Amino acid sequence: MKKIILSLALAVGAVFAATDVVWNSEGDGTKVPAYWYGYADPADGSLSSYNYSADEIVKSAELSVTAGSKSNSAGFGFGWQQNASYQDVAISLASYKGVCMTYRATAPFRVDFKQSTITDYNYYGAELVAAKGYKKSFIAFADLAQGWKSSTSVSWNAAKQMGVQFAFKESHAKASDVSSNTIEIAEFILSDSCITNPPVLTAQGEALNDSTLNLDETDTLKLVLAELFEDEDGDDLAVSVKILTSGVLTLLNSQQEFSLADTLRFLPKANSDDSTILYLSATDGQYSVSLSMTVRLHDVDNPPTAVDDVYSMKEDEVLTVPLKESIYLNDFSIDGADFDLNAHMEPAHGILVLEETGAFTYTPEADYCGEDSWKYSLKDARSSVGVSAEATVTIQIACINDLPAITILDSSIVDLFSNAEIDEDAEEKTISFAKSALEIKDVDGDKLDVGAYGDSTVDAELLSLSSQYAVLITPRSNQNGEATVTIYATDKKDTAKILFTLTVNPVADPPVAVNDTIYGYSDSSLVVSAKKGVLVNDFNPDGETVLSAYLKTDARNGTVELATDGSLIYTPTDVWMADSFSYYVVNAEGDTSEVAQVYVNLNMPKVLVALVDTTAREDFASSLRFSAATVKSWFSSEKKLYFSAKSDDGKLNPTFSAAGILNIYSVKDSCGDAYVTVFATDSISGIASMKIHVALDSVNDRPRAVRDTIEVLELSGFVVSIDLDTIFSDPENDPLSYELFKVGNNALSAELSGSILTVTPLTDSTELSPRVYTIQVKGWETDGDSTKITAYIYLAIGGKTGIAPQMAPPKISWQRAILSHRGKAMLFDLNGHLLWQSRLPVSESAVRQAATRSAGRTILRVNSSQWLLSSEKLK
Repeated sequence: MKKIILSLALAVGAVFAATDVVWNSEGDGTKVPAYWYGYADPADGSLSSYNYSADEIVKSAELSVTAGSKSNSAGFGFGWQQNASYQDVAISLASYKGVCMTYRATAPFRVDFKQSTITDYNYYGAELVAAKGYKKSFIAFADLAQGWKSSTSVSWNAAKQMGVQFAFKESHAKASDVSSNTIEIAEFILSDSCITNPPVLTAQGEALNDSTLNLDETDTLKLVLAELFEDEDGDDLAVSVKILTSGVLTLLNSQQEFSLADTLRFLPKANSDDSTILYLSATDGQYSVSLSMTVRLHDVDNPPTAVDDVYSMKEDEVLTVPLKESIYLNDFSIDGADFDLNAHMEPAHGILVLEETGAFTYTPEADYCGEDSWKYSLKDARSSVGVSAEATVTIQIACINDLPAITILDSSIVDLFSNAEIDEDAEEKTISFAKSALEIKDVDGDKLDVGAYGDSTVDAELLSLSSQYAVLITPRSNQNGEATVTIYATDKKDTAKILFTLTVNPVADPPVAVNDTIYGYSDSSLVVSAKKGVLVNDFNPDGETVLSAYLKTDARNGTVELATDGSLIYTPTDVWMADSFSYYVVNAEGDTSEVAQVYVNLNMPKVLVALVDTTAREDFASSLRFSAATVKSWFSSEKKLYFSAKSDDGKLNPTFSAAGILNIYSVKDSCGDAYVTVFATDSISGIASMKIHVALDSVNDRPRAVRDTIEVLELSGFVVSIDLDTIFSDPENDPLSYELFKVGNNALSAELSGSILTVTPLTDSTELSPRVYTIQVKGWETDGDSTKITAYIYLAIGGKTGIAPQMAPPKISWQRAILSHRGKAMLFDLNGHLLWQSRLPVSESAVRQAATRSAGRTILRVNSSQWLLSSEKLK
């Protein structure tokens, strides 16, 4: 342990302040503790442990704490005084301002002052940081803080001190990520402050101070600060550096201020015999010490420096490096001397052609990829200087996938295919040959899949046997002519192929007659045209030809008149549910097909069920819902039905869900009798329909208001007239009354006469500031609902010249609705087919023109509202 000299400090302290040594480097002082103790919480040692020694001059302890509970802790301490019964007795520390403590610790810890009026974990104390070397710290009583366990604050009382303990707590273990702490306390002195010792030079620092250091230009000056400065108090020293002659030395460290943990590195100026003074200063914040030395540089002759190079290329290419990218581009001589190539090695996997300029050409071995390299060295133009160290030129060769290859080694296999004739629609044919007839390889060593395929005439498959390949060839149905079989090899990236040709001989095929099904009614003849006749699905496998149909067996419950073009007339002779007849087909070449059947089935007409009646209120919120089963019950059919619906008058909005549920939604402000037509069809025998009648009870709607902005360019002398009938609207067109509610600024004057609101500046001389002013007006039904509706009118006073916003009319008619700036307008016929659409806003003339193109009535839908339009009225 270091020697701590206190004699002079104690003498001075006796005059100015109370100072009592508990212990220091000379042993126990005047305030010797009554006893020492150690503790662990929990006490069973499962989470915390202690091992302390108070017998030596340096009091020490090894403490262990496991993170988990905030109460986990371990520590050691002492009691100040005990009575004859060995009970702790409080003493007073009021004569002192604090404690000067010299310590070192591997982790943070806490010093607690045990006060008789405070319980454990609530004592006043101070947090101390970890310190590798001995550190002197003054713990002021005025700066102590109470512990965490109790929310009740108890005042510090220096007169009721029972002892001191040093604790390693769970919070310290968690914050520093350690589980143990070794604490050594070298001195503990009650006083008003710590005696501070200034930093000093070490013996090595003293030797360097005021010395001259010779430094070759190729050397690096390294200074370990901990070997130059020291502080007896263990204070953290801040070291600064100053080089008096700029440019002679370059500090390689990036920071501007250093600690004793740092090592300084200086690089000398090249080609220089200059000298400079290097100045270092270390301070503990109160005292400082400095060191200076003269550094004299020595210029020496240096060989050139060859620097490694890296180039990239692809497999099977040639790398050409021009002069501007030569190997010499990054080489240099620190002395600025000229240099040339001294020697070079050849690469291991390619051919190098190196020019004197450093440009070169490199050709890698065929199919080689990976990395290749070669080395070279430089020689100085000055013969007295040696050569450079070798530099490595690395060439990175990117691998590319080489194509697989298939080569025919035995040409006789070509004849095997060309001489193989197969009849159309014949059975599978096998062509076999020795594997040695083909060479299949991949230079990359990739695994190859070998197979075969045909074309539109034949299918092909390759089987790999022990020593042979077998190609299985199957003609495609009704295909003939020259066919191509491809044998391939693939590595899953690229594919190699060879092609073989063979002949498929044509064979005459009879025409094919396909069974048919037609539908009719039991009380009428069934007439089928040639376009829908029995020949529609019949065909001739050998290509285009004229087919003719001939009756084979007549129907059982009627008679059939079958024309050769496939048209027919079926006339029932009895009540029937189903019937059939047969026919055959003959082509132009005289070939006859097999017999085909025609099935005649009875169509069951749909039966219309009763009209559906219901009632609802105007603007009803929930839809009128009819389940899929209910809708099906309105119609009768053995076949699958498809449903649709439309509004007859535009007062309702019917839709079918994907599950077949019919939902009928309200159309805003629609009332009175409304009708929806529901259609059902089986796509074969026409359409049946029924109507749903909804009596819509009208309700009185309150007036509605819109917000709008009026641009006024002038700042004074303007008159703005606003017709409130354009701001308010009533769905039933009831007469409205208005009142002026609020003018947003006392610089404006507003008067209301009937529905006309007039706004002017307050006086003729009033000039308004350019901004937006708000006016609030209220409207209500004159003879009906007296509820008042508020509208906001914005006056943009002093706006810039341009296109001013216009007040949009209230949305009470389709003419006003189409002026909206968002959404879409769409026109439908009564069957729901889209006739026309346009993004909003759109002109009234455009809507009229679109609606009059369709005779009768159309439905105009604007966003969520819709209207029924009549083309006659619009004209």
